[in-house]
Amino acid sequence: MHRALVLWIALAPWSLSLASCGSDEPQIALRICGDLAAPEVDAIQVLVTDTRGVQRLTALAAMAEGPEGIELPVDAEIPRLDGPGFVSAEARSDGLLVGRFTVRVPDLATQDMLTFPLTTECLMFDCPMGQTCIDGDCTMAPLPDRGPSCP
Repeated sequence: MHRALVLWIALAPWSLSLASCGSDEPQIALRICGDLAAPEVDAIQVLVTDTRGVQRLTALAAMAEGPEGIELPVDAEIPRLDGPGFVSAEARSDGLLVGRFTVRVPDLATQDMLTFPLTTECLMFDCPMGQTCIDGDCTMAPLPDRGPSCP
């Protein structure tokens, strides 16, 4: 089952703004896939941080509508931002982090597509900033064209 981004929230120290999917602004397409099974996952959240870890955007990519949880893959979009940063897709269960995959993006303004494989090998991993879990180990977050892909 595919779910589209319903809402995104841009966070800055001085503002909180809401926007809808119908925006004409350039977007980055997101593909969140993997073998994390419902009902363990009831929400998918996307975070964008700068290279120092300052949060630039938080987006709710999908939320379960009932006890059955979320089925992957999920397709979503976020607005393009200027500069380099890290983009993470987080699987949550009852608000708790159960899985995360992070990509290192050299220029968020020119990125068209990002892929986030959320896998059972990385269930409950919380790697340090700039790293992500691949095959059960924390490793440097890959560039978009060098990381694992969706099956």
